[in-house]
Amino acid sequence: MKFKPSPLACLAAASCVFSAVCLFRIGALENQISLLESNTSHQFSILRDDISETRSQMRSALEEQTNLFSSQSTQYTELDMKNRQVWVSCTVCPKEYTPGVTQAFAVLDGQRYPLTLEGDAYTGRLPVPLFSESQIDTVLLVEDDAVRSQAVEWYFNPLFDYLPNVYLSFDGDESGVQEGGSWTRKLQGLLTAEVYASGYTQVEQMDIVAVLDGEEIWRAAADISYQGQKEYVDRYNKGRSSAIAMPAPEDYNQGKGSSFYFYLDQSWQIPAGSSLQLYADITDHHGLHYWALGGAYTVDSQGRLDIDHELLYLDCSVYDDQGQMLWQADDRLFR
Repeated sequence: MKFKPSPLACLAAASCVFSAVCLFRIGALENQISLLESNTSHQFSILRDDISETRSQMRSALEEQTNLFSSQSTQYTELDMKNRQVWVSCTVCPKEYTPGVTQAFAVLDGQRYPLTLEGDAYTGRLPVPLFSESQIDTVLLVEDDAVRSQAVEWYFNPLFDYLPNVYLSFDGDESGVQEGGSWTRKLQGLLTAEVYASGYTQVEQMDIVAVLDGEEIWRAAADISYQGQKEYVDRYNKGRSSAIAMPAPEDYNQGKGSSFYFYLDQSWQIPAGSSLQLYADITDHHGLHYWALGGAYTVDSQGRLDIDHELLYLDCSVYDDQGQMLWQADDRLFR
């Protein structure tokens, strides 16, 4: 007897097949819609970027067109330690001016400074305070009673733009022995002073200094010649898998580099209730001294030792050649 599927069974089977095909097509359609949405979003993103870039170019072109000057520049020139200021050179080239008639003035912190016509440019030297921020916000062109004003945004912060900043770090072995309430700390490894300068300063000397309760108790001069620096690095690299590479002798410009090394192998005793700080005292060609803190060790009255090695921000105290403090680092930045 041959089995004959009932019409209902055939209809049910056909419905299942049809449903599966529909589900497959729906899934494919959903993928296509998702891809289309993604492509559309990407195209809109490109369009927004193009519009933003076009607006920026139009704004720049408009500013250039309406700018009174074809070129303008400022530059630090020299340090005036007597008055604790830095001289800044300011130069502008007006698109339209009349020699002998047009006068130019730069407005620094609200005060006018005259600029002198030299060739086709007006130039002048302006005094900027060494340890505070200043701004030239406007340059004026004056012809009789007519005044044309050009807004500029020239900011000056010589403490960070002109003078160097120093980051001092130690990499090596530290050990300590407690004797009664005091601690003896031994450091053996490489001290690295990273000097961040803007090209206006040359390092003349680096000393490593230990200060106990505000009194200097130890000082050692680092040899910043190529041979001296290489000896420190070679001593540190000995037996280490990751080594510090020194530049070739012909590429070493003494005093102009950014990294200065000193191999430290020294112990200090810290009594209970005392604090020891480790500094780099870096002297530049102006005779200024930059004291960068690299480590602090504090023993409380109970003989507990606390060590701080993390520098949160670049800041160092600045002294003149007579030892007078000109700028004090914020100790809160060192924790």
